[in-house]
Amino acid sequence: MFKFKKAGPVSIISKGMQITGKIDSANDLVIFGHIEFEKATVNDKVIYSTADVKVAVGGYVRGKIVAENVTIEGEVKGNIESSRQVRLVRGSVVSGDIYSKSLVIEEGVKFSGSIFMDEEKYSNVVTATFPVKIDVESQSFVKESPAT
Repeated sequence: MFKFKKAGPVSIISKGMQITGKIDSANDLVIFGHIEFEKATVNDKVIYSTADVKVAVGGYVRGKIVAENVTIEGEVKGNIESSRQVRLVRGSVVSGDIYSKSLVIEEGVKFSGSIFMDEEKYSNVVTATFPVKIDVESQSFVKESPAT
């Protein structure tokens, strides 16, 4: 379950709402609706927050998300940049690169992109298309075989 790091204002993009522009926020943001900039590429900042951002189940973002902590339960087509942690929750779909100090990927996530986890330069790069198993000890990815 998503918990905000501090008490305070929370902005909500509700289900059925569609925004076709950019969002700048100093508050925590929860997205149940759709956000996309008409001509957004994976590098165009669509959401910029100095707080936390959550794309909830059913939520969709096309474009780049920049925030302190990012939790994805829905779908994102774009890069994610976090100054603290990115969490990909079971059932989420992410197509784009992730830049963060910390990354949590639950089983059942569909991810396609690269992961950059160097705090200063993001120079350590891992590329994967899920489903894969992550071997933490050897810091390697092992492709899972499809269920037969």
